[in-house]
This record gives sequence, structure tokens and C-alpha cells, in this order.
Amino acid sequence: MKKTKRLICLTLALSLLMGLGVPSYAGSIFPDMDDTCSYAFEAQLLKTLGIVNGDGDGSLRPGDNLTRAEFAKLAVCMLDKQSEAVSNSGSSTYSDVYADHWALRYINYVSKNGIILGYPDGTFHPDEPISFAQAVTVTLRTLGYTAEEIGDFWPDNYLQKAASLGLTEGMSYGADDALTRADMVLLLGRALEADTSGSTTAAKKTLLDQFGYTVIDEAILVSSQATDKSLGADQVKISESSAASALTTYKTLTDDVFDLIGGRAKLYLDDEMRIVLTVPLTQYSYTITIQESLGDGEYTCTAPDRDDEFDYTFDDNLTMYYQGTKGYFSTMESLIEPGSTVTFAGRYDGVWEYAFLEEAADITPVIATRDVQEGDTSIGGLTIENIDKLKIYRDGYRASLTDIKRNDVVYYNPATYTMDVYIDKVTGTYDKAYPNKAHVTSIELGGKTFEIETRDATAKLDETAGSFKIGDRITLLLGKDGQIAGVTNTENDAALDYAVLINTSSEVSEDEEDKGRVIQKVKVMQTDGETYEYKADKDYGDYKGDLVHMTFTDGVLSLKRVSSGTLSGSYDTLNKKIGSSTLADGVAMFDLSSNEAGQDAVVNKIDLTDIKKNYIYKEDVISYAVTTDFGDIGVILFDNITKSEYQYGLLTGKEVRDTGMSISATYTVDFGGTETTYSSSKGFSDMSVGMPVRVSANGQVLNSLRPLTAVASGTKVDAIDYNRIKLNGTVYEMDENAIIYRRDAKTNKYITAAKSDLFASNVMSVELWADDTLDNGGIVRIIKVSYSAN
Repeated sequence: MKKTKRLICLTLALSLLMGLGVPSYAGSIFPDMDDTCSYAFEAQLLKTLGIVNGDGDGSLRPGDNLTRAEFAKLAVCMLDKQSEAVSNSGSSTYSDVYADHWALRYINYVSKNGIILGYPDGTFHPDEPISFAQAVTVTLRTLGYTAEEIGDFWPDNYLQKAASLGLTEGMSYGADDALTRADMVLLLGRALEADTSGSTTAAKKTLLDQFGYTVIDEAILVSSQATDKSLGADQVKISESSAASALTTYKTLTDDVFDLIGGRAKLYLDDEMRIVLTVPLTQYSYTITIQESLGDGEYTCTAPDRDDEFDYTFDDNLTMYYQGTKGYFSTMESLIEPGSTVTFAGRYDGVWEYAFLEEAADITPVIATRDVQEGDTSIGGLTIENIDKLKIYRDGYRASLTDIKRNDVVYYNPATYTMDVYIDKVTGTYDKAYPNKAHVTSIELGGKTFEIETRDATAKLDETAGSFKIGDRITLLLGKDGQIAGVTNTENDAALDYAVLINTSSEVSEDEEDKGRVIQKVKVMQTDGETYEYKADKDYGDYKGDLVHMTFTDGVLSLKRVSSGTLSGSYDTLNKKIGSSTLADGVAMFDLSSNEAGQDAVVNKIDLTDIKKNYIYKEDVISYAVTTDFGDIGVILFDNITKSEYQYGLLTGKEVRDTGMSISATYTVDFGGTETTYSSSKGFSDMSVGMPVRVSANGQVLNSLRPLTAVASGTKVDAIDYNRIKLNGTVYEMDENAIIYRRDAKTNKYITAAKSDLFASNVMSVELWADDTLDNGGIVRIIKVSYSAN
């Protein structure tokens, strides 16, 4: 049964899949030639056949003229008579062509065969530029045409014949004008496919036929090894038309053909039936992604040019290709599943002759670098779109974004708005790499073999600089099918003995061995970023917020405060250095954002890339520990270097009362539409209402209030995403939670604005405010926009 197509808008958003007869080839054909020029295809064809190879340095010199001697050689090559010309290397026929002349064999051959004739005075004039009329005449003779066929009037009859064969289209030479090498390429390239003498409509003959070449004027390139495992790495499968029942496999000598899979092209095959050259043909296409089957050939779909889902019903008789096989929708319907893509194709707008079916995309996973927080729009560098449509499954159970934890393996399919999260981990010793470490595809750990799934995991396990070594202790993050999606560090064993003390406590023991006694306990954050609580040998309250070294004795922990020298210098994440000090692979980095009395120290485990500063000052580092024999730093405790303690907003009110004896002040700050009023026992004289500020507070009591730094202003926002803004052509790093403010014309108060407001036609100015100077790693926290009157 033929079903009715209900998606009429398919014809409204078409894309050209292939160009208009532009040859496909990799790299430059000749170093001094533009590969997009009008004679590029002919140059490639002549070079492929060995007719034109360029000068000694490979140059074509397209603007130079061509000599009669050079054209003699080309004529011999066009006839594929190079071997026969060798026998003509004896004495010269002409007085100005000496026995040691480089073109003697070619000149003798073309003269004896009446292709290029000399002058009545017995000379050939080998270095004289060949004229347009001469070049046309010689070309027609290589095609087998004689004076009897062409006519007695030279050069007019020859020029007319060449024009009728399409050899000189677009050329405007006079008969005696010298021919450029570029137009020589065009002339001879066209001659290869022109009708030779004796060719008929029923039995077309060309010089390419004499070379043993085959031309397939139109082929659908169906598959390569990437989608059809039955093919070799140098093979492609084609269909000579959508109506053809059989598919044919050919070897290819050019990799360019692989870029055309799914399209139509003209193919050139050599005498061994191998593809040597391709010319893409015009084709229109439209791709849809299957979301859900509605039954009876109808599906809910999405498309790149549409924001909404839509329904589409397939024609049973639509020709479809899938992984190197050919069929119809009716025979391939069972292969279509959510996430599958269907690309319709045809020679004309909206007239779909066939379609390519691809299975749901093989999604490369990312590793969650931290616990996902409410409002996050990215995970492990992957931007998440359409969060309201997102379906999340963690460890097989329906979940929310905030259920995703650090080191979870995340697969995100934007085509179906589905996220699958895997949590399995294995820790052990990196024992072996297979087939070897340089080309590792699987490893042995703890006596078990694990296949590697991702490039990132490969880079951590092969010979890449900074990768793990055989014998290192590592943790594998496993994705679907139990393959390695990521690898985390446990090689820095000495670093495992360090932690940051979060708090201490005491309690009456319930344990049998010391029941009823008061025992001391400590809460620490270890190098995995997790918080643990242990029984301690004494009260370590004075160590709260410090980096400590841990020693366990019979299950009881003793701590030693880490004291170290100063650490400062340029921050080089690529080479893992701070100044002259080297950071160990997998260095554990902590950031202490708050350490108020009577409260837990607030500490975060951070990564190298979390620090936005280019220079680390000694005041930024509380302490650090050297953990390798090379003196590498394995653990660092920073003093709020990521500024996670702070909030950023706009000062909307202040009141300062100075009695001369004391100061009592209140400051009101807007944080994205919510105002909070703080008290303070000191005044901040450099504060004014409307100023972007950085706030540190303990409840409603201010610890500090600092103005932000104005880093840029302009009138034109070129682009903005979740962590960048481009203003007047310059890109600035931006906090994911940056707040945009505009002044309300009626109330004269600042209110929050949307990103789209930055592109309004009446924008007068845009100001960017950062938490520090740009040279010191500042990022934009507040954006202020003002408008001209409408």
C-alpha cells in the first residue's frame, strides 16, 4: 500500500549535497595552480594519465606559453605512444633539432606520423611558441581527424571543427596567438573525452577508451568500509542508478571518493577497473531523525531546520540503502529505530529518488568532571540543549541531572534528547597493554582484560606524554558494554596520604573496645574529593582548614599539619608547572573557600583548568606537599583561588552611619532579581549604587564587599553562549551564571535582562565587569546594558 506523504515542508529546506561538476581530489594538483580554477578537472585527469606532470619542480606554470617541442611530447602522450617514440631517437629530421635535443624522439615521431609538420626550409622551430591554430590542428590529428574529413581551408575549418567538438569553448584566441599552458590543459583534457574520428552515437569512441579507461557518467556512491564491513579499506560500493537492482564493488586509488558516499558522481576507472578520479554531481538532500514509530510507516521526527517535532509517512516503494545493501522502505522498516537518521536525496528540489538509512549514532561518552548542580548546562565540556525535554537514565534507573556525580560516564544523544549514565569503576594495577602500549586497544588490570572505548582513555593509556605507565595503580571508568571510557589517577600513591581537615568532634564511644570513653573524631576531604570521618588519636581542632598528612595505626588516625615554603610563578597547565615547580601527574588540588569558627571548613576539589589565573601568587597557596622522588608537587591547598566563596551582583542600596566612635552600615545587593541586605561594622567608601560587586558574607553579615573590574565596553555584541561573550570582535570568558542587567526606563532601577536583549536594535552600550583583570585570569561576572530612547 502506498502511503501519503504528509510532510510537505521537506521541499522547503534543501541542501546541496554535491557541487556542480567540481572535481574531487585531495591536496594541490600542481603547487602553482589554484585547485578551484576552471581547468582543475582537466589538469587532474591529464596528471592521472601521466600526460602532464609539470616541470622538474612539479610546477605547471599556467601563464607561460607552450613551445612546439613541448607540444610534440604532449601529442605523443595523448596517443599513448611513448614507447614507440623511443625508437625514433636516432638522427634528426630537422636542421635545428640536434641529436642531443631533449625532444628529438617526440619530434621525429610526430613528424613521421603527420601530426606536427616542420617548415619548408627543413626546420622545426622547436622553441617557438605554438600558436592557437597549430595546437588545435595537432589536437584534432591526435583524435584521428584528417584534412579530408575537416576541409581544405586551414586554419578556419580546423577551428570550426574544434569548436563543434567543444574543445575551445570559452577561448578567444586569434589563430596566430600563442597558447598558454593553462589553456593547453583545457584543450587536451577536453580532447580525451571528445569523439574521435569514426565515432558514432551508437558506438562512441574516445582517447580514454584507447587508454583502457572506463567512464561511469552517473553513479550513486552507496558505501565504504565505514558503513559496510564486507568491503576492504580501498573499496566502495556503487549503484549506477536508483533503479538498478545490483550493486557493484570497485577498488579506488583516490581517497576523495570516500567523502562522496551518499552522493552521486561521475567516475573514472583505469584499465584495471579501479577508480582514479571522481566528479561530484548536483544533488539535493534532506535529513530527518526518527523519534518514535506511530505505526503503519508513520514516524515522529525532527530535522535540523525545525524547532518542533513533526510526523512523516514513508512510501513503501522508496528506494533505501543501508550498510551497503539496497532495498525499499517496505523491506527495511524493521531496521528503523529511535535515533536512526534518514537522508532523502535526488537530482531535483524535493523529488526524492532514494534515501540512506543510518542507525542511531554511536555516541562518544564524556566524563562528568564534578557533581552536576542545578542549572548546569554542560557536563564534561558537553553542552546540553533542550533540558526540559531531556530523559536521563543513571545505572538503569530514571534520574535527574543533579543525580549525575563526578566520574560518571555520560552518553548524550541530542537527536533523541536521551542521556544514559554509567557508574561502574574498577581500580587496580595497569598490568599489560594490547597489542602494545604505543597502539593500545585493550589493557589487563587485576587479571582481567578491558577494551578501550574512547580516544581520551587511549591517550591516558598509550605512549602519549603524561599517560599512565605499566605498573601504575589506576581507576577505570567503564561505559556501556564494560569498555573503558575514562581513566583516573591513583598512581600518585604518596598523595593518597594527604587530606584537608574539614572539622573535628568528640563523642562518647559505643565501640566495645573503648565503650563509654570520650573519643576524638575528624572529618577530612581526601584526594578523591570525597569526605570521610575517622577516629583520631587526639583533638586536632587547631588544624581545621589545613592540609594534613594522615597516618593510620590500628584504625586510629593521627595527623600532621603540612608546612611548606612559598609557591608562586606563572601557571602553565600544558606543562603542569607553577613557576619552576613541576606538578605531579594527577596532582590533587583543593580550594579552601571558607573556614569560619564553629563551622565546617568549605573545601572543593578542583582541576587544573578550574584555575583561570595566569600567575599564582604566594598568597594564593596555603600549603603544598611534594610526593615524588623528583620533587614534584602532588597536593596543593589554595586559598579561594576559584573565588567559589563569592557571590556577584549589583549594589542597589547602601546606608552608612558613622558616629565617630563606631560605624554601622547596611548594603543591599541584587543577585539576578533577588535582593539581599547585609549589615557591616565598617563602611566601604569606594562603593556606589549601581556598581557591580563581589560579596563575601557569613549569613547576613558582610565579610567583604569589593567592586568588580570593568574590562570592556562597546556597542555591538557579536555572539554569546554559556561561557563566552564576543563584544566588538573580541571574545571574553564568561561565568556560566553571569547576570545581565539593564536600567528600567520607568523606575530607573536595574532589572535583569535576557541574553536576547543584548542584540536589540537600540542598544547604546554594553559593559563587561570581571572578578579580576583579564591578565590575571578574570572572567566576566556581570553585564550591564543600556539603550537609547526608541
